[in-house]
Amino acid sequence: MRRSVTILILLLVSVPLVNFGYFIFRYIALGPINDCEVRLVDVYVSHIETDNAQIVAILEISNPTKKKVSMDGVKIDLYAEKIYIGEYTFNRTIVLDPGEKFTIPVNFTIYYSNVPTDFVRILVENKTKEIKWWASGGIYADSLFGTLEVPFNATLG
Repeated sequence: MRRSVTILILLLVSVPLVNFGYFIFRYIALGPINDCEVRLVDVYVSHIETDNAQIVAILEISNPTKKKVSMDGVKIDLYAEKIYIGEYTFNRTIVLDPGEKFTIPVNFTIYYSNVPTDFVRILVENKTKEIKWWASGGIYADSLFGTLEVPFNATLG
């Protein structure tokens, strides 16, 4: 009985310590990339076809820290209200000096057959400002321990 209690106490103490250690490890391994800010700056229709529309989503990553930041990629999932638009992966190293911003224009093709009629009307009339756009995803950085991700959520409208 005494051995069971000892094991239980060790488990109760070790789980929070392991979680805290992982948090510290991620912060040290990723450094100032944790403090980068991601914004969805604009979404607009760039081209209309009979069966689809091309839109451009402008994503901005800024470095508010006093240190240089290096990231190895960005993954973006774009949504209009509750409609999933698509996924985009930017696999290129981005280096941001303190206070610097980097803009990523992302092109998506939306087929009218995959979205509600009301949304098609918004696209055709180029009234993208009338709906809530949002993006989720992650900023990636390679480390000695593999690729680590800093998740983000950004909204427009």
